[in-house]
Amino acid sequence: MLVLSLSLGSAHSTVSTQRHDPRFGAAYLRYRGTVRGALAQLGVPEAERDDLAQEVFVVLLRQLGRLAADEAEAGGLRA
Repeated sequence: MLVLSLSLGSAHSTVSTQRHDPRFGAAYLRYRGTVRGALAQLGVPEAERDDLAQEVFVVLLRQLGRLAADEAEAGGLRA
């Protein structure tokens, strides 16, 4: 089971999935550096990059079910 927790001020959100989707793991490994690099280029302070990168991947996890497998494999995920 994969559980990601995200705190935004007083708001708290937990995303949980009962099944492992290999696309999420592959996307995380492929794009984590790109996401952090983009955040750096946008001027996000180093101390905040991990939290914001996590937010990006939480959104991806929520949306992944909507993506067709072939779209994700064909580069449908944009950095």
